[in-house]
Amino acid sequence: MSESTYWRKHILRKIFYILMILIGSVTLLYLGGCSQKKTVSEDHKIEFKIEDKEFGHTTMLNYLVTNSVSAIGDRLFLSVDDHSPSKMANKVVEFNRKTQKSNILFTTTFERSSIQGLKANKDWVVWIDSDELGGQMNYYVMNLSTQEIESIKKNNTSETLSDTLELTGHRAVWISHDEEKDATHIYMKDLKKKQTKKLFKLDSMNNAHLSVHNDKLLFFNKDNGKQQAYIYNLTTESLKKIPLNQSLINNSQLINDHQFVYEKAFTDSEGTINKSQLIFYDINTKQSKLIKNTDSGIGSIVIDDHNRFFVETDEPKKSGYTILKEKNDSIKKIGSLKKENHFHLTFDHGLYLLNFQNAQRNNQKLTITSKLP
Repeated sequence: MSESTYWRKHILRKIFYILMILIGSVTLLYLGGCSQKKTVSEDHKIEFKIEDKEFGHTTMLNYLVTNSVSAIGDRLFLSVDDHSPSKMANKVVEFNRKTQKSNILFTTTFERSSIQGLKANKDWVVWIDSDELGGQMNYYVMNLSTQEIESIKKNNTSETLSDTLELTGHRAVWISHDEEKDATHIYMKDLKKKQTKKLFKLDSMNNAHLSVHNDKLLFFNKDNGKQQAYIYNLTTESLKKIPLNQSLINNSQLINDHQFVYEKAFTDSEGTINKSQLIFYDINTKQSKLIKNTDSGIGSIVIDDHNRFFVETDEPKKSGYTILKEKNDSIKKIGSLKKENHFHLTFDHGLYLLNFQNAQRNNQKLTITSKLP
């Protein structure tokens, strides 16, 4: 072997060794990265329990269910946090209560999202796709027969949409404010005919809250500087005015076709709400009644099929729901739902949905039952 041949082989062998070392280093880095990714995934594993007391099933899901839920028969519709960057809902999911299978219906159009306002009936499901701050909102509807999803209303630069999107029969109802025209209106869309109609002009978005019951729509508007209640029949197109003469109303719910509850709020010298009272009103008798022990910490109000209304209390030591019902022309407390962990109550088509949540985002569950304890 010549000296030049020897050195040539020696140099090639060194190059080979260097290449092997580089390949080994890259492999170790890759494996280390994969291992790290796996650990991160395991650390952020999401588990959510659905406890269906009607079917006797318990199912574990790999995403968190938010407060926006709706049930109709065997179908359960959920807005979920599926590893969302905002840690709020980024998908709409349908869960089959019989098969315990779920499938994704919709994924948000926002990078950081908050899907809310989800409601369903036997024909339709509607929801609001919003950014995490609620500055941008888009309304969507899905036809349950065809599974077709379409936009009801999309936000534009001069318009503000309310976070109230109501569903009744084949109609969706909402409130929108046009900033350029400085005009606020209630809109209704016929989902079958795909026609949108402007129903009423409101003085502002200050009380952009709607409530529906059997095609009747409850809303509030100012007249002579005071808030008055109005009930509009979406079928007959008749409007009834209920003079309340209140300065500030925060919350309202139709109980049936002639009774509703609303929250009368009071402000201090700086305009901050510091107290509220829950008022019951009967349209037939034209009488209002103050509901006792509801002067602070009122959260959501839920109405069931038995004309019972569940008033959420936000006070830390009294977290839960007070159950009220009209008896002998007065409002009586008939029970309460008290739990150590915070939960959100929804009543939908004969089913109570209790969504138990905690700040640690673990051991959370949704309980489905037709009977409350």
